[in-house]
Amino acid sequence: MGGYHGIQDYLSTTKIENTNVPLFLDSIKTGIDKVTNIVKGLNQFSRDNKVLNEACDIHSIIDNCLTMLHNQQKNKIKIDKKY
Repeated sequence: MGGYHGIQDYLSTTKIENTNVPLFLDSIKTGIDKVTNIVKGLNQFSRDNKVLNEACDIHSIIDNCLTMLHNQQKNKIKIDKKY
């Protein structure tokens, strides 16, 4: 996110006449958020926990799995989450 904020600050002080700049920044932010969620999900998925009896948030687990599978399921199936 540091690079994103640096670009955002630079562009806010520079007179650039391209009206697409906010759209490009939004695209960058969306990509960063997706990557962040994937990495968090992978970290949770791969952690080594030998305790099998622990409290967990099943909704969060399902959301993490769907995030990791997003590109494989995109435009193929529709998922309705009703927790």
